Amino acid sequence: MIEPQTAPGTMPLLATASFVPGVVTTSARTLTSVIDIVRNKGCFWNADELAEVLSISRKHIYKLAKSGRIPCYRMGGAIRFDPEATALWLEKRAIN
Repeated sequence: MIEPQTAPGTMPLLATASFVPGVVTTSARTLTSVIDIVRNKGCFWNADELAEVLSISRKHIYKLAKSGRIPCYRMGGAIRFDPEATALWLEKRAIN
């Protein structure tokens, strides 16, 4: 079995982000690259997109938003996630 290559001090994540324009899909990414993907999106994330990038369920994203554990904005009936605020939230929770 081939182990994913990661930079020193980073954690490998098994996820893909094939729906994000301009992102090369790989089987393993580091936490830093996930944060970069989140931060560099040109517009707000919706729950489905964010769940895909973070490799968690959409339902869990909504639970985090409802409990106030992840920064989000309500726009009409939709919940949206600011790329910079979400990236900072991820950085604060990184385990080094």
